Amino acid sequence: MTIGNQVTSIDNSAFSGCMGLAEITIPNSVTTIGDYAFSGCSSLKEIWFNADSCISGGFAGCTALTTVHIGENVKRIPSSAFSDCTGLTEVTIPDSVTSIGEEAFCRCYDLTSVTIGDGVTTIGDYAFNSCSSLTSVTIPESVDSIGNYAFSDCKNLQEITPLGTIPPSINDNTFDQYIYQNATVNYPKGSLHIYKNADGWKNFTYPSVQTILDLQIDSNIGETTGRITISYTPDMEYPVRGLSFCMGEEQFTFDSTQTVIPLTFADLDPQTRYEAQFIIETVYGEQVVTPITFTTNAVRLTAQPAKNTDVKATFEAEVECDAETGYGFEWRRHGAPDNVPPARVEAYNIDGKIAGTLRNLTPNTYYEFRPYYRSASGKYYYGSYAGKDNWIGFGTFDYGVEWDPAVNTRTSEVHGNNSTISAYVVEGSDELLSQGFEYWAERAETPVSRSTASNPERIEGSGSLMSVTLTGLDYNTTYYYRAYATTAKKTTYGNTESFTTGEDPNLSGIEETEAAAEEEFEVRLSGNPVRNGEIGVQVVGADGATWYRVISLHGAQIAQGVLSDTDEWQPVKIPAASTGYYLLQIIGSKGTKTLRIVVE
Repeated sequence: MTIGNQVTSIDNSAFSGCMGLAEITIPNSVTTIGDYAFSGCSSLKEIWFNADSCISGGFAGCTALTTVHIGENVKRIPSSAFSDCTGLTEVTIPDSVTSIGEEAFCRCYDLTSVTIGDGVTTIGDYAFNSCSSLTSVTIPESVDSIGNYAFSDCKNLQEITPLGTIPPSINDNTFDQYIYQNATVNYPKGSLHIYKNADGWKNFTYPSVQTILDLQIDSNIGETTGRITISYTPDMEYPVRGLSFCMGEEQFTFDSTQTVIPLTFADLDPQTRYEAQFIIETVYGEQVVTPITFTTNAVRLTAQPAKNTDVKATFEAEVECDAETGYGFEWRRHGAPDNVPPARVEAYNIDGKIAGTLRNLTPNTYYEFRPYYRSASGKYYYGSYAGKDNWIGFGTFDYGVEWDPAVNTRTSEVHGNNSTISAYVVEGSDELLSQGFEYWAERAETPVSRSTASNPERIEGSGSLMSVTLTGLDYNTTYYYRAYATTAKKTTYGNTESFTTGEDPNLSGIEETEAAAEEEFEVRLSGNPVRNGEIGVQVVGADGATWYRVISLHGAQIAQGVLSDTDEWQPVKIPAASTGYYLLQIIGSKGTKTLRIVVE
């Protein structure tokens, strides 16, 4: 049917029930269409209309209708206009339409896509109720409100895209519960916080802060140390105001601009579960807590058979543990009651091995020993022998057994033309008469360097952990050194190491440019080796306050703090329980200086 251009209105129920009507063109001259004018036209497949008033139920029940062309003169789609048009698959609502009435597209089961124009301000109750094939809907910024049950029973609705940064008003029943739980809301960038807290909209499931910020947590956990790196990517959805990390009673705070946060923990108990929290505070006042858990590795101490004479014994064990100190051996007479405390001898972890020596033992007596590690908290972990956790026995009988001292040359610390060198010495079967270091220079033209490996300079030392400072060396020279231990029978040497002294600051012809001078600062130390838990630090020319941290050679941080903007000497506290070698890092605006310190 074609309606002529003279027709201006179509009355109520004019073509209602015309089940054979398959196609009709409604001219622009038609300005009103009456109630139920085409309802029940079950063969009508396609319509074009431009009337500015489509009254209630105008095309309701047109079950064969698949396509609707709505003209720019249409101002509203009234109640039930296309309800029960079960074959309708796609609808485009132009910008001229300002409202969609109640049940306008209710029970349009085959409707899969709806484009709503930018002029629509309201979507009525049940407007798209039971559109079970509808998978997505885009809601323009102009929409102020969406009525009750407007999208309920839309079982396949998966994506809802509101374009307004201010959410349109909805009720808890606008969408069904399973839609709230399963559909994705494609909110405008920067408006997530608003949607998450708006009535109705807050029922949807939104991506977590961790997902939006792409929060990454990497960890490297040892037996007594832990290194955790937390990183994230800033996002305008969650502007960050503060960052903090809590573990037990310890809490660390970070600048909100810091996107990579390295954390180092020392003195942990082995084989222990730790729980921590990383907290992000947003500018909205939210605190988003991310739990972090990790378990430290188990300590492994594998004892070796004792080496002994009738009055002396040396114990040895292989170590799998990242702690430098806290090791030793317990020993007692064989068969002593367990309630009698054993005696202890301390040992150092040198390249995965510990050793200790007992003297003045009673001849012809059975003893037993076992290696241990004592954590910073005071908990003991014991070793094994031949695969079993037990005491290892030995007898002080004169078998004529001899063994050499264990001598291990260690690292050096160079300051200009001075160098501190160290070594680890464990006495053998014979008493040590002397111990120390031999050293010689590589260049032959200097006085000191006349010494060679066959005719070296010597300097004496003492103690199991032996350390001496060489002073007045030649500048810009490579030196070699090795530790030694001498008994009445022989001299045992450690491995040979080397260091190179610094440039001579008084050399003529070398001028420091202003640019280079501006980029450098100087760090001086007082009280190294550290014997009273404190070392003096002087930072000269840093151009501002500096931050310091003390870390072990394994990377475990034991102290940190800030040095004031001054050239005066300032104290740095070292935990009393810490002994061994450490790195002191001074970090300022001009760079980082790293110095080696020894704690005795």
